[in-house]
Amino acid sequence: MACSKKISRRELLKAGAASAAALTLNTPGSHAAVTYKERTMTIIDSHHHFWKMREDRLSAEIKEAPPLERPYLPGYFKNELATVGTDYTVLVQAFPQTSEGNRWLFDIAEKADYVAGVVAWGDMMNPAELERQLEGLVKEPKFAGIRHRVESEPDDEWIARDAVIESLRILAERHISYDMLVFPRQLPSVIKVLNAVPDLDMVIDHIGKPDIAHGGSPIWNELMVEIALRPNVYCKLSGMVSEADVKNWKIDDLQPYADLIIEWFGFNRLMYGSDWPVCLGAATYQRVWKSFNRMLSGIGPENYARVFGGNTESFYKLKIPRAN
Repeated sequence: MACSKKISRRELLKAGAASAAALTLNTPGSHAAVTYKERTMTIIDSHHHFWKMREDRLSAEIKEAPPLERPYLPGYFKNELATVGTDYTVLVQAFPQTSEGNRWLFDIAEKADYVAGVVAWGDMMNPAELERQLEGLVKEPKFAGIRHRVESEPDDEWIARDAVIESLRILAERHISYDMLVFPRQLPSVIKVLNAVPDLDMVIDHIGKPDIAHGGSPIWNELMVEIALRPNVYCKLSGMVSEADVKNWKIDDLQPYADLIIEWFGFNRLMYGSDWPVCLGAATYQRVWKSFNRMLSGIGPENYARVFGGNTESFYKLKIPRAN
């Protein structure tokens, strides 16, 4: 998990120029998707959700986006994945945050052969209960990690509470990864967590959710640089379209943030994720895929394979079938 050498966008594109000749443009339906000729890598979407009914207690931001306030289930998503050639996915908890919700995720993942891993909810405020949860979760073949929707907590220091720190230490001791979902204002507490639990394998969801629509978040730049210095912290290139102007965003709005994340984390610690169906408030699955491929079009086949699959597989310890 060593940190990659920092590289500027200009250097990145220059280094990738020779590889760019290997790029081809695939057009499934009306959506172009950049892929590599004779692609041998496995493509993994590191971040998506399922939910079934309105009674799943969807958050206020979901209810304010009518396209999202409906069931999103594996059959429909399988068709979406096929349009761009995604092989496997990581299903991440969303609503409701309960043990019953976890059970539903594992049951549905078992029936969806393309779901390679499930990031489940953990009762982080109750370390003893978390221990009991983990006894069952680790027996699930597709269990990949733990997450709690920290962004929804009104206390910006919630993640650094003593009970939560104790729970995170339990995860670190068991070598179980943690998905960190926060807004920039909560990043100071993430630094506290990393100081208190330095050996925790963590991934920052949605690049830490900078306010792209309004020109960014100064604290985001300062603290994400510091977070990226920790070699056991990864970052998901995901959720960016939802932080931009959802009705009028362009790739040029996202590119500077992608460039910074690449510079800070390097290609060895980045994962592509669609954040479907949340992304549908701003873009189709195909447009999200196409946009990330455009933003990373000069990185070369080896780095492409890392960002679009390899890093996700190794971080989550996924059991991906291999042809003999």
